Amino acid sequence: MGQPGRPIPLIPPELRRRLGVGLSLALRGELLSLMRRTRAGRGVSISGPKPYRSSSELASDRAGRQEPITGSVVSVIIPCFNHGSFVAEAVASALSQTYRNLEVIVVEGGSTDGTTPRQVRNLEGLGDPRLRILYRDRPSLLGDNRNFGVRHARGRYLCCLDADDRLEPTYLDVATFLLERRAYDVVSSAIRCFGDEDRCVGTLTYPALTDLLRLNWVSGAAVFRRDLYERAGGYRDTGLGPDYVFEDWRLWVRMAALGARIANIPQPLMLYRTHSGPRLSQSPSLPGYNAQRRAVAQLNRDLLTRVSRRRSRRLRAFEIRLSDGDQTGSANNGVRVGGILAIADEQGDLTSVLLPAPIPAHASRTSLVVLVSTSRQDPARTSIATGRGHLQHFHLPGLLRQQDWSDFCSHLIRTKGLTALAGTVRTGKSPFVNELRRLHPTLPFLSSETLSPVG
Repeated sequence: MGQPGRPIPLIPPELRRRLGVGLSLALRGELLSLMRRTRAGRGVSISGPKPYRSSSELASDRAGRQEPITGSVVSVIIPCFNHGSFVAEAVASALSQTYRNLEVIVVEGGSTDGTTPRQVRNLEGLGDPRLRILYRDRPSLLGDNRNFGVRHARGRYLCCLDADDRLEPTYLDVATFLLERRAYDVVSSAIRCFGDEDRCVGTLTYPALTDLLRLNWVSGAAVFRRDLYERAGGYRDTGLGPDYVFEDWRLWVRMAALGARIANIPQPLMLYRTHSGPRLSQSPSLPGYNAQRRAVAQLNRDLLTRVSRRRSRRLRAFEIRLSDGDQTGSANNGVRVGGILAIADEQGDLTSVLLPAPIPAHASRTSLVVLVSTSRQDPARTSIATGRGHLQHFHLPGLLRQQDWSDFCSHLIRTKGLTALAGTVRTGKSPFVNELRRLHPTLPFLSSETLSPVG
């Protein structure tokens, strides 16, 4: 106690904040676990308010597990009820992902149209070992079919894709980067409508709980952590017609209330089909949007507290950066080697990166060419001229914040076993490429003008 007449010394604000965080974690039995995991981790950078238990563990749990260099398994669940005419396109979009460590599970949900079961059975002829098909003996609701597929899945991450929708090829590569390297819990993207309509539906990049209670900012094809799905209780159906409540919106709100960190990719990587056929979300008897919003809040009322809302707002500013432990570009565990990471011109001239002339052993006809574009130009208007190898194109400005570009490219180098960088001489002098060359000093830089290593 201070002497009479002298002010009592105040605890500095930063120390007071740390004491409060420590006490909060200690009361939940998490302090020692967080300290132990963080000390054991490599390349862990944390900024912002301290997260809830799941995120604090996810921020450093790579120290306690050894994932294959190809990344964690993603399970894509495709429930199909009376959409047999579309399901082959959905499956093809999943199997064509540039992220290869995945499984695709089609759930034939007891269709009643007389043709869908046969069309789903035809998928067995694809012969892709990553594809499994499950059949249900009676008609089931959408949420139940998704849960059924999840019970048979082995992935660390889950993605539920409707049978009449599609994914852009790079979706899972970008989503897993945000899940693995930025420790987000749920990742989705903007949406492009196709079919009867052709338009884009924008998104909010980092929605918090209060945002989700106003509008569903997460697409139905979001990628999320399996353990979070289990804590939230999975999808929950309410019925059909006037009794129907969007089961995915209900789940996203519940996950956010539990403390999930959510990120949306600005580029539309989920393709939503609009058509005149039956679609649950377009039923004429469906309750209006305001009624849906009230129902979603009511069904999650047990978690919608002032604490959960405040925590979600604080976690929106929370940032975790996990860097690769090995950034040499070497590959193992069956990762394809010999590919190149080609960096496009700032002006968007991608043709100057890959010339028709022979490229050395770094990029043979059977190797992988990963092309990253830093141009602000719309990638749909950018020409790509290459007739060799397998090409994967990532338009960075539409996918990620600029401060994440180099980490994302390092992630691609590591998971895809790339062994060289390539670009024009001018591109090779850019700050972005200089940062990549600093992170990967053993990788040669191939100039497209000379097709020889540049010092």
